Amino acid sequence: MKVLVKIEINGYSFDFPNELYYTKEHTWAKVEKEDLVIVGLNDFAVKLIGDIGYIDLPFEGEEIEFMETFGTIETGKAVWKIYSPISGTVLESNKLVLENPKLVNESPYEKGWLIKVKPRNLEEDLKKLIHDPEEIKEWIKKEFEEHVKKKIH
Repeated sequence: MKVLVKIEINGYSFDFPNELYYTKEHTWAKVEKEDLVIVGLNDFAVKLIGDIGYIDLPFEGEEIEFMETFGTIETGKAVWKIYSPISGTVLESNKLVLENPKLVNESPYEKGWLIKVKPRNLEEDLKKLIHDPEEIKEWIKKEFEEHVKKKIH
């Protein structure tokens, strides 16, 4: 069973699975095996950006770098850059998400994953990501204050 860090702020609820590693730019990394990491967007980002209309992802075989842009997401409001939580080679882009971008909104941690990567510096990259539940809570509270509360008032 998955353990979730559930964060409730001012009537909003955000879920963060414990086994994932997060960037401050709201992508996550799930280590499936030593040579396979799945990457996606977290629940906070998906709720913040709204309905996704288009996603641009890298092709199989492309190299991606830690904390560099590997794709974009378009909504009716804006174009958002997607940052990589790890360095490595893209093994696969989620074809279902390319055909139906709303899967990211509906299921950011399951069906809505973005890419699968063969990592180059896995241990080193993971050390730089947010993984501790208390750190996740503090980070999202700050993000809420910065991004959401300003839009409400």
